[in-house]
Amino acid sequence: MKSIDARIARLETMFQGSPDDPFGLDRMTTDEKQVLLIFVSRKVAQDPETPAAERQECRETIAKIEADIQAMARQQASDHYAPHLERCRADWKRKSGKDNYVPALTWANGGWGEIFDWDMPDVMERRTELRALPEKRALLADGCP
Repeated sequence: MKSIDARIARLETMFQGSPDDPFGLDRMTTDEKQVLLIFVSRKVAQDPETPAAERQECRETIAKIEADIQAMARQQASDHYAPHLERCRADWKRKSGKDNYVPALTWANGGWGEIFDWDMPDVMERRTELRALPEKRALLADGCP
């Protein structure tokens, strides 16, 4: 539980809000929002004072996001997706001048996850950090990248 608390506190610090966006969500990438939702849902689901229906809703939210992450990883590992990733790498290099393309973690925004959030600061570094989370590695222990 301490690990989740620390991650939530870190995300809160990174994305302090403003009057128009009190939770700082506008500065988070879609993948970061999904990971934060897992952390928060896990914390709520583990709280014995949370009503049973809400705990169940949190468990369902977690399962849905984790399944999305696993599906995206399988998609990215497939041969038919490789040309799409190559196009994304080339497009990113044209846009940013950098060779540091990192695939998205989730299939968010109607399947536009790969190219979503490209205008966010340090988006590829942020994707790299999300991919390094122990929770993500454990999710993909079945051999997905």
